[in-house]
Amino acid sequence: MRGSANGRNGPVLEQRPRQGGRGAGARKAGLRAARAAGFAAFAAVLSLVLTAGRPPLGVEVGEPAPRLFRARVRFVRADYEATRMARERARLNEPCVFRQATDQWEEASQQLLGAVRRGKDALLWKQPPDELDETLLADLLPRVQAQSDALEEGLRRLGRMDLVRPADLEQPMLTQKEVADVSIRAPSGELRRAPTAALVPLDADAPALREAFATALDGLAPPEAALMRRALTHALQPNLVLDLELSTENADRAAAATPVVTETVEKGRVLLAKDSEVAKHHVEDLERERRKYGDSSAGRVTRMQTLGGLVVVLLLVLGGAVGYAARYQPRMLRRGPQLFVFALVTLALVGMARACVVWGVTPLWVPVPMMVMVMCLVYDQSFGLGAGVFYALLVRLACPGANQEFFVLLIGGITAALLARQVRTRTTLIKTGLLTGAAQFCAAWGLGLMSATDGLAVPLHFWESRLLADSLAALGNGVLSGFVVSGVLPAIEKLFGVTTDIRLLEWSDPNQPLLQQLLLNAPGSYHHSMVVGSLAAEAAEAVGANPLLARVSAYFHDIGKLKKPEYFAENLPPDTPNPHDELSPTMSSLIITAHPKDGAEMAEQYGVPRVVRDIILQSHGSGVVRYFWEKARKGNGQKDEVEEHDFRYRLPKPQGKEAAIVMLCDAVESAARSMGRSSPGQLQDLVHKIIMERLHDGQLDESSLTITDLKTLEDCLVRGLRAVFHSRVAYPGQQEGAERAAAAAGAAHRDPGHEHRDSQPPEGA
Repeated sequence: MRGSANGRNGPVLEQRPRQGGRGAGARKAGLRAARAAGFAAFAAVLSLVLTAGRPPLGVEVGEPAPRLFRARVRFVRADYEATRMARERARLNEPCVFRQATDQWEEASQQLLGAVRRGKDALLWKQPPDELDETLLADLLPRVQAQSDALEEGLRRLGRMDLVRPADLEQPMLTQKEVADVSIRAPSGELRRAPTAALVPLDADAPALREAFATALDGLAPPEAALMRRALTHALQPNLVLDLELSTENADRAAAATPVVTETVEKGRVLLAKDSEVAKHHVEDLERERRKYGDSSAGRVTRMQTLGGLVVVLLLVLGGAVGYAARYQPRMLRRGPQLFVFALVTLALVGMARACVVWGVTPLWVPVPMMVMVMCLVYDQSFGLGAGVFYALLVRLACPGANQEFFVLLIGGITAALLARQVRTRTTLIKTGLLTGAAQFCAAWGLGLMSATDGLAVPLHFWESRLLADSLAALGNGVLSGFVVSGVLPAIEKLFGVTTDIRLLEWSDPNQPLLQQLLLNAPGSYHHSMVVGSLAAEAAEAVGANPLLARVSAYFHDIGKLKKPEYFAENLPPDTPNPHDELSPTMSSLIITAHPKDGAEMAEQYGVPRVVRDIILQSHGSGVVRYFWEKARKGNGQKDEVEEHDFRYRLPKPQGKEAAIVMLCDAVESAARSMGRSSPGQLQDLVHKIIMERLHDGQLDESSLTITDLKTLEDCLVRGLRAVFHSRVAYPGQQEGAERAAAAAGAAHRDPGHEHRDSQPPEGA
C-alpha cells in the first residue's frame, strides 16, 4: 500500500483499485464530460448575470456631476429651449373659446324691457348701481318708458351682436394671443371662428351700445343719456362667456401636439461639465448618447472587448475556486447535488450584486458575510475563508467601480470566516454577525476617510453624508447575516444535505430518547458507547477531524443492539448463560453483523442526522467476525471449506476520518476491557495490532487517514485507554474482591461466549 502527498498531513492512503474494466472507464469519462459541461454552463450563466441589466449613469438630478461627460458618438437630441418656444407659440396661436349664453341674454333683456314699461315701481330700479342717483333715475325713467318700442328694437339689434363682458376681453389669455380670432362654441358643441375685433364689450360707452340706445334715449341731455345708458347696460347679460377651462385645455393640447425640436450633437461635444448641477435634460441627453453609442460599431466593439476581458478574469477566478475546493473540499466536487446548490446560491448572490448596480443601491448590502458563515457551517473554516475571497471578487466583477465596497466585503468575509471556526450555538452566529458588522463599519469609515481628497468627508449635517449611509449599510449587512443564518439553519442543512455542529450538539445530549432506551435495555452497550465517544472525540481532535461528529456517532453506533441486547456479552449479567452457545457460528454471525443495519434503521426512525446514520453503517466496515469464523472452522474440521466472506459484515467501509476513528475506538476499547488489568506496554501493543489489522484488511482505504494520522491516533488511543483503564490501590478488605474481579476478567478473556466485542476473540459475541 502506497501513499501520495497531501500537504501537511503527509501521504494519503490510496484506495484499492476497483474492478470495472471498460465499463468503469466509460463511466468515469462520462462523469468528467458531465462535470466539464456543468462548469461551462455555470460559467456561461454567471457571465450573463454579471452583465445583466444596464448600470445607472452615475448622476442624480440636483447633484453636481462627478466628472466631465462628452459625446462619444454623433447623435440627435432634443433642443429643449427651441421646443419650449415652439410649444409656447402653439399655445398662443390657439384661439380662446367663448361659450354662447343666448338664454342668459334673452332673460336679462326681457327683464329690462319689462322693468322699463312698469316704471319706477319695478324691482330692478330699487337696486341701481352705486354710481347712479336713484332720484334722478326715477325722474328720467318716464321719458324712456315712452320710447319702450325703440328700446325693444335696440335690444334686438344688440342680441344679434357678440356681446362679452369687458373683463373677459381683458383676460391675459386673450390679450397675449398672437391669433386674431376666437372660437365660439354653440350649445350643440359646434364651433365657429370669429374675429376678436368683432366682439362687443357690454359697456355703456361702447359705440355699439350708444347707437343701439340712441333712439330710445332721444330727447335726453347727454349727461342724462349717459346715466340712463349705464343703468340699462347694468341690467343686461352678455350672450358670450369666456370658457377659461376649455381654452386652457385646447392651448395645452396644441402645445403637446407640437413635435420636439431636435438638434444634432457632434462627437466630442461636452454634454455635462464636471461639478455642474445635473438637470433632467442632462440625464435624458446622457441616456440618448449611451443608447446611440451602444448601437454603434464602436460600442459593439467595446462591449465585446469588455465581455472578453470579463470571461478571461472570470475563468481565472473560477479556476482558482475549483483548485481551492479540490485542495480543501475534494468531496464537494464529487457530490452533484451539493455542487448544484452551491452554484445556485452563488448565482443568487451575484444576481443580488448586479441588482444593486442596476437599481442604484450600494453593493455593501450584498450578503457576503452570510454566505461565508454558511460555507463555514456546511464545510469548514478554510473553505469558508476561500469562499469569502471568491464571493468578494464576484461582487467586484458584478459592480464596476466598486473598489471600496470590494475591500469592505472582503474584510467582512475574512472576519466571518475567522470567527465561525467552531459554531456550536446560535448565539455564536449572532456574535459573529455583530463583530463582522463592526469590522465592516470600521473598514467603510477608514476607506471613506482615505478617499476624501476634496475637503471634509463628513459634512456638518453628517446624517446626510454618503459615508455614514455606506457605513450603516456595512454594519447592518454583518449584523443581519448572523441573525438570518441562525434563523434559517434547518433550511441550510436541508438544502446542502449536511449536518452542522449545532445540530450535532443537540444530539450529543445523553437524554435523547434513543440513548435512554440504550441505557435501560442495554446498559453495557450504553457504557461502552459513552467511553468510545470520549476516545473518538479526543482522537478526532488530534488528527484534524470533527470531534463532535465522532463523539455523537460513537454514542449511537451500537443502538442496533437494542433489538437483541441479550446476544451481546456486555449486556449479560454475571453467571448468565451465553445464548450463542445454543446457536451455530453462522447464525451467531448473522445476528452480530445485523446490528449496524438495525441501528441505522432505528436512527432514521428517530430522526438522527444522516451523517451519523452513515457512520453507524460504516463503523464495522466489511470486517470479519473472526471468533465465529474460527469457531466454524474448528467445528467443521475442514478449515478450507469455511469461507471467510460468509463471516464478514456486508457494509460499506469507513468513508471519512470520523467513521474510521469510531471503528478503531470501538475495537480498542472492547479489546482493552477484555484484557482486564494491563500495563502501558500491553495497551500499546494491543492498539498497534488492531490498527494494523484494520489497515491490512483494507478497512481504512477510503477513510482519508494518512500514515501520519494513524501514528497520531495510536498515541492518542493509548493515552485515552490508560486514563480509562488505570489501576487503583486496593484498600483493606478489597484485595480479595479485586483478585476475584481479575480472575473473572481472565476467564472472560478465555471464554469466548462472554467477550464484549468482535475485534478480539470472540469478536462480536
